[in-house]
Amino acid sequence: MKKNKWVLFYKTYDEIKLNKIKCELEEIGIAYSVVNKKDTLLNIGEYQIFIPVEHLIKAKYIIKGIDTDAIFN
Repeated sequence: MKKNKWVLFYKTYDEIKLNKIKCELEEIGIAYSVVNKKDTLLNIGEYQIFIPVEHLIKAKYIIKGIDTDAIFN
């Protein structure tokens, strides 16, 4: 049985950026897992996105083209 190694791909404090990146990964067919390290009471912490290591280069290339600051423009 082959085990896939997952690596930390992206960290963000912004839920909007998180959702944009998740959509892009889904569109290109890359599996992902999100770990929510935010403390809702104190509103501190981050979201972490993990992906299989074999998709790391492709995902970095795709995410590089995302202007997450222009989502509402």
